[in-house]
This record gives sequence, C-alpha cells and structure tokens, in this order.
Amino acid sequence: MSNVIAKKELDVPLSEAGIHEAIRWLETRKIVFEICCKSYRKAVATKIMEIAEQLYASAWYNDLVDGGQQPAPAIPMDIKETDNETILVAGGAAIFIEFGAGVHHNTSVGSSQHPYGVELGFTIGSYPPAPSKGQYDSWDGTYGTQAQMVLYRAVRMVEPYLEDIAKEVFGQ
Repeated sequence: MSNVIAKKELDVPLSEAGIHEAIRWLETRKIVFEICCKSYRKAVATKIMEIAEQLYASAWYNDLVDGGQQPAPAIPMDIKETDNETILVAGGAAIFIEFGAGVHHNTSVGSSQHPYGVELGFTIGSYPPAPSKGQYDSWDGTYGTQAQMVLYRAVRMVEPYLEDIAKEVFGQ
C-alpha cells in the first residue's frame, strides 16, 4: 500500500460533472484511507504482541515461600479486529503478571504499581482470589506476583516504531 495515501492534487472543473467526479474521487480516497488505517492498527497491534510475547517469556508468575519464582505459564494472545484492534490475552495469570498480586513485591493494599491499575480497578487485594485481601506478606505459601506490566511495557516499547510503521503503511 506504499504511497497509496501520499499527497495528491485534484484539478476540479467548475461544473456539475466536475464536482460529481471530485466527490467520487474523494469517496474512493476515503475508502483507501480507511483500509490503510485498519492496516496500520493491525501492524501496531502485531508489533505490540510480538514484544509482549518476548516479555511474557521472561516473566514469572508466583513467588513461592519455599521454592522461589515460578516461570509464567504460556499466555495465549490474539488480535481481535475491531474499530481499535484489541489484543486478547487469555488466562488468569496474565492479570497477575500485568498488575501484580500480594503486598510482598508490590505496593500496599488498594494501590497499584501499574500506571492504569487504579483506573482499571486492578489494585492489590482487590480481585479474586484474595481471601486475605493482601493484608499478609505471604498467603497460602506464596509471596504473590510482582507487577511486571508486560502489555504496558510492550506498548511503550512500540512507540518509537510508530512513525516507521505509518510510513510503511501510508507511504512516504
């Protein structure tokens, strides 16, 4: 799609036929632009997912009192094509790895190390299973999971690539 959206000039004769032709041309350009926007969103989501997969590979899920940190389980991911492209991440471990669980490695109950944790309602001690509500340093043989913010970090790591992705999709 390179150079499909590049700057174009339109010479419109001042006549009814000329205006109708200009309208058709603009309608076509709008469709092409919408297709390019969808391609851009998909390319950005794909890059985020690639980086997130690498970060999940080095993440850990549970810090056992006797046994140390367990590697994160496989976290299935997929891109759902919507108006804003959504990366779907499956499995309860993903929430704990993103936002953290337990006070040993995180901030106090009701807070979050994650920049969007409070806004999204994922604070320490606020989501199941949390029968102790985070009031203890360890619970049921685990210290919990540190907020590793995999998706947040992946988004931030993709930011430097956004212009290059746009140039690739929309053209110079």
